[in-house]
Amino acid sequence: MTQAGWVALDLQGIGSQAVLTTLVRIDPGPISAQSTVDPSSEITAATAGVVVGMHFQARDNFGNALSTGGDADKVTFFEGNGDVSFQFKGLRDHDDGTYLLLFVGDRETSALNVLWEVDNITSPTGVTIAINRPALVETHLAGTGPGALYGAAAVSKGEDWYMFGGVMQDRIYSDKLFKFDKDPSAFFLHYSDITFPAADSEMVRLVVDTTNVRIKADCSDIRFTDAENKPLPFVLMPMPGCKSTKSVFLILRATQQ
Repeated sequence: MTQAGWVALDLQGIGSQAVLTTLVRIDPGPISAQSTVDPSSEITAATAGVVVGMHFQARDNFGNALSTGGDADKVTFFEGNGDVSFQFKGLRDHDDGTYLLLFVGDRETSALNVLWEVDNITSPTGVTIAINRPALVETHLAGTGPGALYGAAAVSKGEDWYMFGGVMQDRIYSDKLFKFDKDPSAFFLHYSDITFPAADSEMVRLVVDTTNVRIKADCSDIRFTDAENKPLPFVLMPMPGCKSTKSVFLILRATQQ
């Protein structure tokens, strides 16, 4: 017998006089590779890097749906074509034989083929989903943007992040500080140019030959001071960085080079 459920084993009497005297419940067997993704939750396309969720039904070898949980650790999920962009994120147990399958495709592909395995047996069918490239809905610009550059230093603070310096297309080192912050109506960010305080402060750009063997590899032993020998805040531009004939330092509150 392969069908789970209630089964009558003994009837007494004939026709309308028949009486059911024995009723037996046949429970499903253990979870198997015949388990399925609920067609109503099957997704055909998703965005790269976004977690996809599908309802997964545990079934025994005869296709009977299980009504108890606890089998999440018995199922292994993988991409049938060996695509390493597939990332399994978990199988959440609902304790009733159903689960929530979570996974991510982290790059664009026309057909990510998700399969599963139980007791070294692979599912006869799987789920195929197209992973699409993320699209920027809208970009908000405030002021003059940084343009194309590389080698900039960046740091995040709260929901904002800041980018400083870098090498521009004309091979000139930037001394600009840009702030990027989320816009409530946009997918991405907008940015603005940050101006340093100008009251009693001045930013000086100084090019220094740091190839001297007495200077540390990271230039951490370099100091700048004012006329009273007080240290001045400064930053070393990441490009070209230390140990260069043209290392660039930006020094705050310096009145002269």
